[in-house]
Amino acid sequence: MKTDFGSMIKAGAKGLKAFAGLFRTGADQANLCAHIPGPMQIDFANGGFDFEKSMIMQGAVVGIVDMVSSTTISNAVDMLTEFNFKREFQRRASARASENGIVILNHTGDGFVFLANYHQRETWQNQVLRFHRSLNEDFQRLLNGLRQQTGHDFQSGLRFGVASGNVILGFLSSNPAHFTAVGAVVNLVLRQESF
Repeated sequence: MKTDFGSMIKAGAKGLKAFAGLFRTGADQANLCAHIPGPMQIDFANGGFDFEKSMIMQGAVVGIVDMVSSTTISNAVDMLTEFNFKREFQRRASARASENGIVILNHTGDGFVFLANYHQRETWQNQVLRFHRSLNEDFQRLLNGLRQQTGHDFQSGLRFGVASGNVILGFLSSNPAHFTAVGAVVNLVLRQESF
């Protein structure tokens, strides 16, 4: 049986449920749904999202979060401990982003690039500040747990940077995880990581 995933996704929430139904467990279904960025889930559930269409967004606020001393942590702990630490960080980051109307564009393992004003609300500054504060608190709790677990006194934190400019938003494929933004402002934000 050949399944046309693209058609199922375009069908809106009904398509998502049918697509998710292909997976055996509720956890598999939840993981699939988690790939759709939070602010888009509303548009998607209402059937108002076209995965084949791209759009130009003027004044997009694109940001980056980067874990400081990630390599030091990686070199000091075993691979499973590192994986679990970074996976939990990404899980919490996704939850905090969703709470604040922020779309994570890509995960880099020890950070990510995000879009702060997908719905182009004027309150994006407050959303980014709440996101910054809550994610830093989560990260410090995770880091304290890692310190207790390993006995290492890791000195780490999160770097945040934002920039604004025009981007093209769209999907690289019909896979909900392949949402991205392309433009000079994305490149600028990625270069901020090296400062």
